[in-house]
Amino acid sequence: MVEFPIPRTVKQFATQFSHAGFSLFIVGGAVRDYFLGRATSDFDFATDVQPDEVMNLFPSVIPTGIKHGTVTVLFRGSSYEVTTFRIDGDYRDARHPETVHFVRSLQEDLIRRDFTINALAYRLKTETLTDLFDGIGDIKNKTIRTVGTPSDRLEEDYLRMLRAVRLATELNFALDVETAKTIKTQAENIQKISTERQRDELVRIIMSNEPLKGFNLLRELSLERYILPELDQAHGVEQRGAHIFDVREHLLRALQQASVKNLSLELRLAILFHDIGKPPTKRYDSQKKTATFYGHEVVGAKMAQKILINFKFSKSVLSKSIPSTF
Repeated sequence: MVEFPIPRTVKQFATQFSHAGFSLFIVGGAVRDYFLGRATSDFDFATDVQPDEVMNLFPSVIPTGIKHGTVTVLFRGSSYEVTTFRIDGDYRDARHPETVHFVRSLQEDLIRRDFTINALAYRLKTETLTDLFDGIGDIKNKTIRTVGTPSDRLEEDYLRMLRAVRLATELNFALDVETAKTIKTQAENIQKISTERQRDELVRIIMSNEPLKGFNLLRELSLERYILPELDQAHGVEQRGAHIFDVREHLLRALQQASVKNLSLELRLAILFHDIGKPPTKRYDSQKKTATFYGHEVVGAKMAQKILINFKFSKSVLSKSIPSTF
């Protein structure tokens, strides 16, 4: 038995399932965060109930992803996402399965999940934990590891490569050796994922406590060259003079300081890209025997704007990240 602190409303929600003879499990991040000692109010659920049966249990249900077995239940002022146990068909678009098959087995459902630390399930009625892939062990060892063979999990959704880096950054974990090796060999496939989905993971890395670690992981795994080639190309571009770091290291250390000071996303983006125009404007002054970067602020502002537009940031973010005096 696991003493998982469950809000009263969640317990009442679960009772509706048990009274109808069905099972309900808390899955994913909420269970993981409990064992990490992190507070959470965001609960996702998995059940052996078919989506239409869930809709019959409650008066207010939104079929948010009913094709893939997910509905959102509005219950006593809260909304809960409930997904029927399922196994997935082929992922032909590297994002969504072409088909899903609903099953009654929790084990079959957990096998399809991305990382072991996200494949934990807590049954409310019996207060028991299901951990089929030693997710608790990986939490204790601070390791991000795929469920099953890394290539199988990553090929289902290539965003998982970026998600692995984001989780390692946010949790200050390390990547399992085989998982990291597979990400590096599959890195170019991140281009198959929409920039909006890439952006959402990048923002969480940028807003984390350790963005320097996150971006260094992106470069080590060859992801950065496909996601942010402008930043990747700043590696090794020496500045000399008052600067002891190359352009890329300088930008990321500045971003790290922005994290320490808990600055806004807009300011962090401005800091991350403030010298991004230096690599293409670098010239060598033979008389002064030093490098120059004339006009890098103008070139950099245009580059930063192009990057943010490509990632489909809002106009508000653009205006606050790239002022006229950039």
